[in-house]
Amino acid sequence: DVHRATAAALRAAGCEIVVIPDGLQTDEGYVMQFADVAVLEHGATLWHTHSGEPMRAILTGLEREGRPLPDLVVADHGWAGYAGQHGVDSVGYADCNDPALFLAEAEGTVQVTVPLDDHVVSPRYYDPMTAYLLDQAGLA
Repeated sequence: DVHRATAAALRAAGCEIVVIPDGLQTDEGYVMQFADVAVLEHGATLWHTHSGEPMRAILTGLEREGRPLPDLVVADHGWAGYAGQHGVDSVGYADCNDPALFLAEAEGTVQVTVPLDDHVVSPRYYDPMTAYLLDQAGLA
């Protein structure tokens, strides 16, 4: 829901949200889009992954279709890291015990890394953080 709310706020501010190509998949599952958010689906459920492969599939699919890459990616873990390594500005959500995106930010590969606990009991626990981030970005 963090990503959905961010996408909705960006769309309301006039940003174009990239529609990913159909038929993308990785070894872990299918990459699809719901409510303007790209997700990894496996066995009719959404999967959490640290892999950059879903983002690789998206960016490669866009390039294959001759479409421009996004100006900004807002993602987590390997999705944000892969986008940054591919030269796309990215903001990443990362659990504090997963240092890769924090290092990427320090190296300048990822523009901003937002620390959070990526394994909470309810997604509603992210609502205050999402509201704060959108407010600070002028998107509330």
